[in-house]
Amino acid sequence: MHPMIKRSTLSIAAAIALSSLATAGAKAQCSEPGLKYAGIVDVEGSFNNNGNARREILLPKGAVKLDPTYHQASLQSHGGGSDSYSTLTAAQIPPGICIVATGSEGHIEKGWAVHTPELYIATDDGERVTQRGFRITLYCTVGSGAPDATVGGCNAKVAVYYKLAPDIKHASHHTSSR
Repeated sequence: MHPMIKRSTLSIAAAIALSSLATAGAKAQCSEPGLKYAGIVDVEGSFNNNGNARREILLPKGAVKLDPTYHQASLQSHGGGSDSYSTLTAAQIPPGICIVATGSEGHIEKGWAVHTPELYIATDDGERVTQRGFRITLYCTVGSGAPDATVGGCNAKVAVYYKLAPDIKHASHHTSSR
């Protein structure tokens, strides 16, 4: 086997292995019991057309009382190269919400980032909240140099999870008189 082919094969295998480890680590961010999957928001881009959009997802109707004590412990908010960077920390994710962010990192200039998460009231019936939504801004780039024109597109994705507040059952207290 030609040394360059062998080196390329090893590089591809290493990239796949690292990607698998990063994906497993990212999924572990939101693996706590009680978290429920809401769905994915994403953005795509291409050469000279970076992906940059504010996306939202509705939580299921009735999933309005989120656990105020649940806080995401860790977060990867950006990856890859070029100008993809985010200062978003796990502490900035709203209580009761957990996200797993991923994106394009294969080429030296490809990169992705997420920022500005927001939990909001999507609908109400005039007296109470009936549905919540979650918004976040996603960004991706393939780079801007001439060689970057041939590397294909980019993407950023956020899997959104939520945790409902525990049901607190109030036991009835009976008093007896003596």
